Amino acid sequence: GVYRFPVERASLIALKTVISYLKGDTNIQEVVFVLFDSNTENAYKRSLTTV
Repeated sequence: GVYRFPVERASLIALKTVISYLKGDTNIQEVVFVLFDSNTENAYKRSLTTV
């Protein structure tokens, strides 16, 4: 990941943060994660199965 931060950990943090925020009072209907390579995409897919 960026600055050598583990992509698996980063994806889990990002997903949990967004999910937590969306559980609150919000009008947001769609969230888009822009991922720049298949390694990062796969990390997010794996993390999504655990949240």
